[in-house]
Amino acid sequence: MSDRSTTAKPVALDETQQLRTAEKVDRPATHFDGPHDVATDSELSEGQKREALDTLEQDARQLSDAAAEGMSGGERSNLDDVLDAKAGLAGTRKDAAQLAEGWTDRLAPLIRKHPASSLAAAAIAGICLGMSIRR
Repeated sequence: MSDRSTTAKPVALDETQQLRTAEKVDRPATHFDGPHDVATDSELSEGQKREALDTLEQDARQLSDAAAEGMSGGERSNLDDVLDAKAGLAGTRKDAAQLAEGWTDRLAPLIRKHPASSLAAAAIAGICLGMSIRR
């Protein structure tokens, strides 16, 4: 009789890394604190980051839909954060000046047509600009 060891073969480091990466992509909410952590993870390729952020986006949209229907458990949707991380990953994130220019171009005809509403329009533009800067 030969004396063979029955211990399990150790998993190769590359295989372990691949499993961990696949897990991060498939279930990003369990591995990352937020969407920006996904976008900055050095272990994931850009395609894997996109896939993980797509998963987070789908989860956030479902949570938003549930909240709109009164079925949420009180947790906040992080959809804005996910979309911001995706835009930053794509290199298409607009700065505040570009956002402000877009809003003023859209509001100018409204202000000319309804001067009394200019104060409300200015307030809305300010709120939107403030929200875009905060991100």
